[in-house]
Amino acid sequence: MAAAIEPHAYLRLSGAEFCVERCTSAGASPSGTLPALELGGDLLGGAQPTDLAAARALVAALRKAGRADLDLDAHLQPAQRAEVAAFGLLIQTRLDPATLWTCWLERRGFQEFRKASAAYGDSLPFPLNWFVPWTQQREMRRQLDGVEGAAAFQDAADALALLGDRLRASGGRFFFGDRPSSLDALLFGHAAFYLHSPVAAPVLRSKVQGQPVLVRFVESILQREFSSEAPPPPAADDAGGWSSEAQGQSQQRRAPTVEERRMWRGSQYWLAGAAAAVGAYVAFSGHYIDLSVVEVDEDEGDDGEEEMQRHLEEQEEEEEDAAGDE
Repeated sequence: MAAAIEPHAYLRLSGAEFCVERCTSAGASPSGTLPALELGGDLLGGAQPTDLAAARALVAALRKAGRADLDLDAHLQPAQRAEVAAFGLLIQTRLDPATLWTCWLERRGFQEFRKASAAYGDSLPFPLNWFVPWTQQREMRRQLDGVEGAAAFQDAADALALLGDRLRASGGRFFFGDRPSSLDALLFGHAAFYLHSPVAAPVLRSKVQGQPVLVRFVESILQREFSSEAPPPPAADDAGGWSSEAQGQSQQRRAPTVEERRMWRGSQYWLAGAAAAVGAYVAFSGHYIDLSVVEVDEDEGDDGEEEMQRHLEEQEEEEEDAAGDE
């Protein structure tokens, strides 16, 4: 997943020697969280609210480990370091929500995520294979409260456009020429996930595919650093289970909020109650409403008014006689 790709890419780009151990659950991790990294007997990172935040904590710990070979930003000038911080914040605030949304809150994405993730998938015994993903999904829904899927995907698309422009302007393989930085590892974690993972929403995949500079960036790192060919993207025509937002389709009408639904139900109950009260009054009071249309010739003047008055009096007498007969 995207959180595991970033620190892995960082280590690959730094040229450090390391080994990877697959964990079937977060409990099997030495730190109790995923991803986790052990360096010289010390566990780096720590508990974080999301796995993406945990990945960034690992990268930050590697940069501060005191080893020049583990600091990809050591060669950068102060202005370039400022760019790393600015674009890193852009990725954190614009790409992270879209990645988390497609993994946890998209029905199709969540299904694919469970199948692809040993930590949350069917490898867990029953009932943990149901309970653990459900509790994590509920927690993620709480953290993304106030974020809408359409807005998250649109923000990600805008950020990918800006990142593509900056990468194109560098004139090299990476953001700052031909030497990688932590920013390259951070972008690669998201872009490779969007491009090749079945968990990524189709709209995210299409946004990366629409920028050849991002596609070349991902494929170059895969081939040179991971020594592997880029896997084929998931079938483009398999869109079942994805929401319209995840497919990049415009919404004709906005989904009502919880408060709007509550107000709508209240208005319906009030109208139903008012109609029932009027019906009960008419049924049990013995009164009725008689609507009559009286045509009046405007030329008749006062005679028309007198005729109308006589008609009303006759109607009242008929009502009194009917009441007397009862």
